[in-house]
Amino acid sequence: NICYNFNCNVYGKEHPETIRSLSFIGSEHFQNDENEKARETAENVYNAACKIYGEDHLVTLNYLERLALYTAYAESYYKALPYYKSICSKYEQIYGVDHHKTLEIKKEMDDLRFVDWY
Repeated sequence: NICYNFNCNVYGKEHPETIRSLSFIGSEHFQNDENEKARETAENVYNAACKIYGEDHLVTLNYLERLALYTAYAESYYKALPYYKSICSKYEQIYGVDHHKTLEIKKEMDDLRFVDWY
């Protein structure tokens, strides 16, 4: 939180360093089982990354992966599914269907289907 506040003051809210530090806050929420706070933070990070880098940039897609994961845990797998499908489609275009990043996101998407959510 200190780093995020510092980066906001020095760089502004829509700077790569600022959103990276905000992303760490989201990770902390997730590690502490504060899944809704993690999801909200990841959504803010993703939206800022879209403005800075564009929707198809690899950094933005990395933040979208976190948003998908946190959404699955905070809300439901089915609400996260559109994010996963979007990531998968973009990775197939960027890397190809057999690339490890494409295969990893497909595996994560498949693994989350079988989590006992309740």
